[in-house]
Amino acid sequence: MKASRIVTYCGVALSLAITAAVSLSLWQHYNDAYQQARQIAGNLATALAQHTRQTITTYDRELLDLSKDIPGEAVFQEELHETNRRLLTMHAADTLGVVDFFLTDNMGKLLVSSHKAERLAGDLSSHPSFTGHAGAVNRGLVIVGPSHPVPGLSAPEQAALTLSRPLTTWDGRFAGIVGVSLSLEYLQRFYASLEVGENGTLGLFTLDGEMLVRDPPIKMDPAAASGVAQIFGNRAEERPNGEMMLLSPLDTKLRLIAYRTVPEYPLLAFVGLSADDFLADWLMHTLFYGFVLLVIVTTLIVFSRLLGKALHRQNRNLEKLNLSEGRARRQAEQLSYLAAMSGDMIAIRDVDALLNKITDVARELIGAHQAVLSLSANAHFAQTIHGISLSEKYAAWRDYKEEATGEGIYRLVCENNQPMRLTQAELEAHPAFLNFGAAKDRHPPMNGWIAVPLIDKEGGNLGVLQLTDRYEGDFVESDIILLQQLAFLGASAIENARLYTALADSQLDFVEAERIARLGTWRWNADNDSAVVSPVMAQMLGLEDADTALRIEGRQMRRAIHPDDYRRVIGLIEEARQTGIRGATELRLVHPSGRERICWTEYHLQHDAAGQPIGMFGVIQDITERRDTEERLRQAQKMDAIGQLTGGVAHDFNNLLQVIIGNLDLALEARPAVETGAEEMRLALSAAERAADLTRKLLAFSRKQPLQPDTLDMNRVIRDMGSLLNRLLPPSISVETVLSGGLWLTSADRSQLENVLVNLAVNARDAMPEGGKLTIETGNGHLSDDYAAIHDAQAGQYVMIAVTDTGSGMPASVLSRAFDPFFTTKPDGQGTGLGLSMAYGFVKQSGGHIKIYSEVGHGTTVKIYLPRVHDAAPAAVDPLAPENLEPRGRGETILVVEDEDMVRRTVERILHDLGYRSIAVSTGAEAVAALSADPDGIALMFSDVVLPRGLMGHDLVAAVRALRPDLRILFTSGFTENSIIHQGKLDSGVHLISKPYKKIQLARKLRALLDAPDTTYN
Repeated sequence: MKASRIVTYCGVALSLAITAAVSLSLWQHYNDAYQQARQIAGNLATALAQHTRQTITTYDRELLDLSKDIPGEAVFQEELHETNRRLLTMHAADTLGVVDFFLTDNMGKLLVSSHKAERLAGDLSSHPSFTGHAGAVNRGLVIVGPSHPVPGLSAPEQAALTLSRPLTTWDGRFAGIVGVSLSLEYLQRFYASLEVGENGTLGLFTLDGEMLVRDPPIKMDPAAASGVAQIFGNRAEERPNGEMMLLSPLDTKLRLIAYRTVPEYPLLAFVGLSADDFLADWLMHTLFYGFVLLVIVTTLIVFSRLLGKALHRQNRNLEKLNLSEGRARRQAEQLSYLAAMSGDMIAIRDVDALLNKITDVARELIGAHQAVLSLSANAHFAQTIHGISLSEKYAAWRDYKEEATGEGIYRLVCENNQPMRLTQAELEAHPAFLNFGAAKDRHPPMNGWIAVPLIDKEGGNLGVLQLTDRYEGDFVESDIILLQQLAFLGASAIENARLYTALADSQLDFVEAERIARLGTWRWNADNDSAVVSPVMAQMLGLEDADTALRIEGRQMRRAIHPDDYRRVIGLIEEARQTGIRGATELRLVHPSGRERICWTEYHLQHDAAGQPIGMFGVIQDITERRDTEERLRQAQKMDAIGQLTGGVAHDFNNLLQVIIGNLDLALEARPAVETGAEEMRLALSAAERAADLTRKLLAFSRKQPLQPDTLDMNRVIRDMGSLLNRLLPPSISVETVLSGGLWLTSADRSQLENVLVNLAVNARDAMPEGGKLTIETGNGHLSDDYAAIHDAQAGQYVMIAVTDTGSGMPASVLSRAFDPFFTTKPDGQGTGLGLSMAYGFVKQSGGHIKIYSEVGHGTTVKIYLPRVHDAAPAAVDPLAPENLEPRGRGETILVVEDEDMVRRTVERILHDLGYRSIAVSTGAEAVAALSADPDGIALMFSDVVLPRGLMGHDLVAAVRALRPDLRILFTSGFTENSIIHQGKLDSGVHLISKPYKKIQLARKLRALLDAPDTTYN
């Protein structure tokens, strides 16, 4: 009996210990749920208080404006009532959520309303919104709840609050009040956005405890209202902000109430979360663990009693005593082993490792050669083997992974969630035993069988734990009991491991989302000046890569702030810490490598349970790429604006320049060089040519100049420019070319490219007034995807041309604006500021990329990247004709199509002077008519691209080619964008001479087309 009592006492002690552990766990769960609800309620109450303050302030401003617009004397003048009503109506129309604006006299008589045009009969002399001002009791804002509707208004039952302010005469006498009724529906729309749960509530109180608004609404008897007023009045007096658990006198529900004082107003905003809502999970856990505890305690007591009885029977029979002692010892060992292993199983977080652990424990606990744990894969109980434990007897089967279909004897265990124990003979005779069918030879042999279900906390089936081939004899009933306890612990451990895995995955997803969005978080602790930063924030600070948050010293964060931003940022954070106001700012962080990142951070103060500030929490986002993108967008918009401006004036301006340059050319040829006025005409011609060059540069910058690209060998182009560069640069500047072997071919407009290189050489010359060295280098290059994404370029293969000088270099402020049009550091009159702008526009229009590298005192390098072309031969370079050689006409007839009269007459004079005959028309239709009249006599059509009234461009070409397929055609234009030019380049087979052109340029172009073989002119 003594041993029996000891066993019973041990069972009771173990039951108490388990009960204490479960109770502690439940208490911790309750506390966590309570604290979370407390934080949520506090945040919602703060939001409600801020919204109430903003709402009342909005309406109070309207009342203040009305009290200024309506003098006290106007209240007593009936003829002004309609004017006052219109004023109230206007304010009501401009303000959301208004039921009525109203006005009374000094006796409380309701005079006018914003929503009623007829005469009013309301009396407010005893209404709190009036009595709060009468007799100079209150000269400020009075707030009245819906329990006091304003009589005589359009819909007093719709009002939530009534606000009023006094009206006074010029000498300060009380003249009446102006008031506004707020819509209950307007407030409820905001209240609906606050998630307070199914049984939650929120609203407003006065500091005296009077309830003004409650959502959802509820009728209050006087006793309940008095009780609520006393509770909140006392609380507000003791502590203006706080939380409390309260059994509501209104609906007898237990709620966690958070209340906050509305800044600047004698109001309390409160939010109540129902304990039924935020403690629902805790109650479920309590019921579940209570049931589990009851099962365990009952089991322990039963085991204790059974063991006690067994020990008692041992005293009566020695053989039975010895046998019982062996069984008791075995059961004690099994229970001890199970208790030891339960902690190990609960601690395993990997599901697969846990399943293998459960099968090992089951086989060791019962003493069997085989243990298999199968999890249910679907509602039909198909089994996927996830854990298998085999002794050396079945070592050959350790890779066994056969999946059961969910039929047969397994299904009986899972479907009924009941254990089964069968001898081998019973197993083979059972009608549901499928004998494994065709898979029999692929399944380990069986010798007796026992199985218990794994049941989840909802009572559903998780799977089945089964054993076969017991070490000694057949399986017994006590084996089922032990396995059921193991299955219960195993099911709980599996669910916990799955939850842990899901949580870990969600944390990794969150970290990955932070990395993708480049959004980090930081939390600063004021007590010890430490900070916890997320992995993304850690990377911004240059700390090690991590998948979890890092704890660092506060100075590590502050040290990363850019020196120019430090004082401002620290001042803003300190201001937020002192005032409690949320803050946000842009700042730069300096990585240990020296790289600067532009970031945006938002932060707010954190408080402890007593309302004392304990630190700050903030989010931070790397916006460097966004700023770069915005800058590129601004540059593109600037370029487009200049292009639009240039394109808008280029056509007419170049027509005027054409008339000036053409006539000056003719005049200078007709007049000897020494004759009076010749020098003045040459100066005028030079000025006109400079104006034309300025227009061309603007068109180049805005990528609207017509390009005539050829396949180029850049080494040949640079060699051909050697003599030009030597004449351009002074002897104090040496020129070196470093030309790469095996250089790829590229495609570009050669004349425009040469202009770019000449401009770069001139800039280099100006940067080296004391002399120096100019290096022109070529090479093959490749722009990576990463570089292209950052620098607004296309990744791929390029031919690179680098122009390097040893001049003064450019500071960062100049370098950032180098491509801006009209930006120059040269003295007035010595530069247009369009050289680099033109280079930038030309390169971009050619599909390339341009980059400047410069350092003050060390010189500048400009790198131009032009796209590589394949399977093409470089264009042949015609020998340059002598500059003074002017090809003459041979009496051919030129059809001139030009709508501008002055330009048309100038062209006719130039053609006549060159030895051509001409037929001049102003429209495309006239050109077709002239060609029809003399189809064989016209050698070439010289046409403006842009013509009025119908045919022009490609349409004109099609019309004349229908009459004369072999007709040579030369286009001219001051500005053309879409008619014969696409993507900035001339259409194939189109010939163009841009206005304004000189006489010799037109002569050479005409002669080249007229002398070209038939296969080259169209």
